[in-house]
Amino acid sequence: MNKIEKLDDLVNAQKIAVHDGPFHADDVLCVALLRTIGFKGGVVRTRDPEILKGLIGIDVAGSATGGQFDHHGEDAVKGICALTKLWAFIKPQRGDQAAADRFEKIVGGAFRAVADIDSGNVSNPAERPNMFSWVSLLNDGTDVEFFAAVRMARDILIWAW
Repeated sequence: MNKIEKLDDLVNAQKIAVHDGPFHADDVLCVALLRTIGFKGGVVRTRDPEILKGLIGIDVAGSATGGQFDHHGEDAVKGICALTKLWAFIKPQRGDQAAADRFEKIVGGAFRAVADIDSGNVSNPAERPNMFSWVSLLNDGTDVEFFAAVRMARDILIWAW
C-alpha cells in the first residue's frame, strides 16, 4: 500500500499514476489540482498493475496503489470521486485557509458536479453543467489530449486559487 500522510509527500512525489484510455473530469482535475499546488513530478497513464505497484494512484486500480485517491472497487463510496478524495486530503493541509476557502467557493460546486457525474449519481452530465464539462469535448483518450485538458483546467484552478 502506498498511503501517504503528508501533503509534501504527495507534492514531492517523483511520479503518480492515473488511468489510461478515455479520461474523465475527475482525473484531469486531480492532476491539474496537484500541478496548481506545486507537484512537478511525472504522470503515468496506465492500468498495468506492475507499473502501478510503486506509485501513488489517482483514479486508477485502487488495489494496486492502495486506493487512497481512488473510488473503484472496495474503495467505492456513493457520491465520491477521486477529485473529492484528493481535495479532502489537500484542503486541511494547505497553509493559507483564506485561499482554500476562496478556492472552495469558486470551484466547490463544479467539484461536486464532477463527483456526481463520475460516481453515477447523475446519468446525464447536462443535468449538472459546470465549468469543467468541456473535458468530454477533448476526450479522445490520448495522452496528448489528456495533458491539454490538464493545462486548461490548471489555468482555471490557478486563477481560482
